[in-house]
Amino acid sequence: MDWKTFISSLIDSLAWPIAVVAILVFFHREISRLIPRITKFKHKDTEIDFTRQVEELSQKEEIKTQRTEKKEDQLKAEFDHLVRLADVSPRSAVIESWRQLESSAAEALIALDPDFSAYGPKNPLEVSRILRKKEVLSESEFRDFNKLRKLRNQAAHADEFDLSGTPVEAYIDISLTMANHLKRKSTQPGSPYNSGQSLRD
Repeated sequence: MDWKTFISSLIDSLAWPIAVVAILVFFHREISRLIPRITKFKHKDTEIDFTRQVEELSQKEEIKTQRTEKKEDQLKAEFDHLVRLADVSPRSAVIESWRQLESSAAEALIALDPDFSAYGPKNPLEVSRILRKKEVLSESEFRDFNKLRKLRNQAAHADEFDLSGTPVEAYIDISLTMANHLKRKSTQPGSPYNSGQSLRD
């Protein structure tokens, strides 16, 4: 390879990196303004998806039926508290709503088998699978439980989560309604909770 060919090859190999650097230098202001817009669109997509899935849950017959069940005054007070929290931090309200449901699910397993706290799974997905296996949750309720879990994760891990109003209040309502449903089922005569069967069976 002669020196002219070498220089030509070198120029070709450096052309793209130089072009990229030049674009970044000359258009850095435009690019810096564009990045927040892209990020905003991403957050907007997350919020739209969250809203859509919560609306779908709200329309399910199982959820509507659970809403007719008697609720303790404490649950109503918790709902009001979380709605107020949502005005300040929608993310925190969603996370706390899920925590209430997750806690009720764990308590349901302990009611089935007191030894659960010693050996049982801590992952809410595993908890829901056992509740489904023991027919504490129906197949539809199992899917709803895990949709709420995924929505919680979506809200928790989004860089920004500024959604407010009806979608967040609906999430709170559905989560607390299902938590109440689990607690009520644990006290019904003839329910799996009264069978004395170990979760390990």
